Amino acid sequence: MIFKQDQNYWAVFYANEEALIVQTYSGLGLTAIDHLYPPHILPLDTDNETLGTTVLQALANSRTLDNEAERIDFLKQENFKPRYEDWVAKLCGNLGYKTRRALFKNMMSVDIWLHNGRLKISPSRHVKPEAWDAIDADDVILSLDNSPEEIGAGLKLALSRCR
Repeated sequence: MIFKQDQNYWAVFYANEEALIVQTYSGLGLTAIDHLYPPHILPLDTDNETLGTTVLQALANSRTLDNEAERIDFLKQENFKPRYEDWVAKLCGNLGYKTRRALFKNMMSVDIWLHNGRLKISPSRHVKPEAWDAIDADDVILSLDNSPEEIGAGLKLALSRCR
């Protein structure tokens, strides 16, 4: 995979009692779930190499929305909200949850940001059913020089730091 210098790439790694979920995010400054790329749903026992490779693919799919009209359309509430609701419904369906509350119960979230070959993997604190706050002091910093297996291990380390 080729990543451009001076470009930002984003993804989020979620985990609950049923699955690991890797989702591409796009935007510029403010980011959101990129509806063009469905979530990667992986079993809990996924090996580090597969997890690292999956995250690298999700990051490669991330789009920097430099075009203002495209960015406004992407983040506009009346467009974003239905896309988010569709994302939640698909996750519930794919994972067998009857309610969104069950899907998000005990869900952990790790933000992933790639810039100039540096991966910043940030664990979070679950503050509400569908909301998390960053825990900056516990970031895991890696680079594209790390193998997919090492990146997967770094993701699991960050996940272990979630609260």
